[in-house]
Amino acid sequence: MNTVHLSTFLSSIKSISGQYSLPIAPEYTMDSYHKWKFYPFYSDEGFQLDCENVTDFVMMACNTFVKHPNDTFVEIGSSDNDVLLNSMRQLIQHMTDRGHEVAAFRTLLYYFHMKSRISASASDIKEVYSAVFEKFYFLTYTMVQKVLSQRRVDLNFAYGLLSALPENSQFGPLKCLIKWCSSNLNRLAAVARIGIEVAKYFQKSDALSMYENIYKKASLLSRSNVRSVPMEIILHSSSHESSWPVVKDLILTQEMDLPTVYECCSAFQLPTNNVLTTYLNHILLESEKKFLNNDSTDMEVMHILEQAAAVINCIKDEELLCNNLKSLMKKVIL
Repeated sequence: MNTVHLSTFLSSIKSISGQYSLPIAPEYTMDSYHKWKFYPFYSDEGFQLDCENVTDFVMMACNTFVKHPNDTFVEIGSSDNDVLLNSMRQLIQHMTDRGHEVAAFRTLLYYFHMKSRISASASDIKEVYSAVFEKFYFLTYTMVQKVLSQRRVDLNFAYGLLSALPENSQFGPLKCLIKWCSSNLNRLAAVARIGIEVAKYFQKSDALSMYENIYKKASLLSRSNVRSVPMEIILHSSSHESSWPVVKDLILTQEMDLPTVYECCSAFQLPTNNVLTTYLNHILLESEKKFLNNDSTDMEVMHILEQAAAVINCIKDEELLCNNLKSLMKKVIL
């Protein structure tokens, strides 16, 4: 097989496929570089796409590149165009014969991404390659869906796929992905994490705030194994009245610690003192039940009281704290 420029394909992957860690949360980060360094020769790892669609798209992109050599492969002379196209065709055939159609798509995707960024602005690319981008957009969205559906999510790879699109085309797939995975909190958190990085890159403060809010809520609820929260509370900035029952239920039903309580306050934008007071009441009432039922030792009771003391020290509203303790005292007397 003629492998003209194949080394360029492989070397171009290095800077965008994860050797240098993207600012993605540690629980999602994987060493993508070593995994994908020679991925044109790997078997498909579950990212199933329709073979004909991928192959047709690859060929269409190749033909488009050759028609506009000055806008894409700036370092390749006209005399090399046929060599490049033939090499690409052989590469595609080589992979198709071995069931590696998706790997062929990845290779072209990354190479196209790198060269198009160098050669022209995003708006120019969209005008010149409108047919390519129409297919590119759909297959990118489909590929990201497949990545997010895997048991181990390679978030760097998903982010790299979306970043291949022009700026005005990246937020569209993100919105569609949010709707697609709204019933799966783990996937929702992953999409929101990608959205955070995209918004940071383009310095979109409103989008950054929105995706950070979604990520905080989705990741917190996912870790707490909560499934019954209305999606509008997660996806939108909700009122205290609608958010409070969710947080209160978390406090009363989950084994929460103080940092997680603060995380609840931040995620659902609730007053810290009020949430801490509810958490304090829960600790004291639960300890009372255990003490009266002889379900805990003296050491365990002391530990619970120390925990309550730590919460009291965190409540900054003295009037709220005093009124709350008075209310608890009345319940004890009764």
